[in-house]
Amino acid sequence: MKIADSCQTPNDFDSYVRQPGFCEHTNYKGRKPECNAINSGEKTISHLTLHGLWPNKRSCGINYGYCDSQATLNLSSATIKTISPWMPNFFYQNSFGEYQWKKHGACQNLNDDDYFLTAIDLVKKVNASPIGLYIKQNIGKTVSVSEFKNQLTQTLGTNAVNRIRLSCSKGRYLTEVQLNLERDFNPDDNLVSQLEKALKSSRFQGNCKNMIHIEESGR
Repeated sequence: MKIADSCQTPNDFDSYVRQPGFCEHTNYKGRKPECNAINSGEKTISHLTLHGLWPNKRSCGINYGYCDSQATLNLSSATIKTISPWMPNFFYQNSFGEYQWKKHGACQNLNDDDYFLTAIDLVKKVNASPIGLYIKQNIGKTVSVSEFKNQLTQTLGTNAVNRIRLSCSKGRYLTEVQLNLERDFNPDDNLVSQLEKALKSSRFQGNCKNMIHIEESGR
């Protein structure tokens, strides 16, 4: 099998990347109604939301995905109600969820309801963890990446922090916190255990500069 083919093979992944994200500097070009609502002040979000839970295959780089061209999203109304506060696009439409499911979700073996509910349970853990608490305590402030890392190292430990990577827009504005998980992670484990068993990430700072700004909801 060619490497290219193996990057579209269901359940042939070695880890997960979990991505809580932000709206402010996403180049969404008006196509995300949740970002329009947040930026207009109609909706206020004070917690990390979910970008996605992505099966990952190291040999494929960023190209593991689209494992089932026929994949369709059919979430129950109960699931949509549960996940909407954490994936606000679902307050308005399902297009972002459909994209995440077709590109990423169909590459693992959970059904669509369980996949999204598992992802939301995980992002809730991040929000309640020192990661989410540090971000919430510093909304509207400019902080040092090294201080952020030191704070997390003191509470989560070095091994866990080595599985975390920041992502910024223009090097300055924090847009995502990426966390690595092992392929067969236990959703019931605490966050530290989930991180420590995963593959190491690249440097914690990611593409961010030494000082980053954690923006408030909206513009």
